[in-house]
Amino acid sequence: MMTTPREKYGYLPAILFHILEAVGEDVMLRLVTACGGVRLSITNEPRDDSRLVQAVGKDAALKIHARLAAEHIKYFDVPIMSKRLERERHRRILAMRGDGIKVCDIALHMGMTERGIYKALERARDTGPDPRQLSLL
Repeated sequence: MMTTPREKYGYLPAILFHILEAVGEDVMLRLVTACGGVRLSITNEPRDDSRLVQAVGKDAALKIHARLAAEHIKYFDVPIMSKRLERERHRRILAMRGDGIKVCDIALHMGMTERGIYKALERARDTGPDPRQLSLL
């Protein structure tokens, strides 16, 4: 069963729904991570030196521009979403590690250090249920 963005993230600002539909989840999360709290202008086609292109790449920036221009959006404030991003990052790290991906490869994919990945895995282990606890079901 596929989860909707609303189920996955809870409240998600409308602008992020447009971006999510245009370029997908990974690019949306990269944009929020790189530009959270910043107002971006998309009145003209994105240039190579623009903040949007630097954050998500030229192809994704053009797709975002086309989508938002179709909605007559000229400027938008990128939401910060710090707690949601942190939860999503931890979920993705655990999923990748569960799939047997090496820590160094996870770090490269997530744009983090190996130490950061180990810390995230340690926090997940520390906050998880006590393995000595018996299940009631």
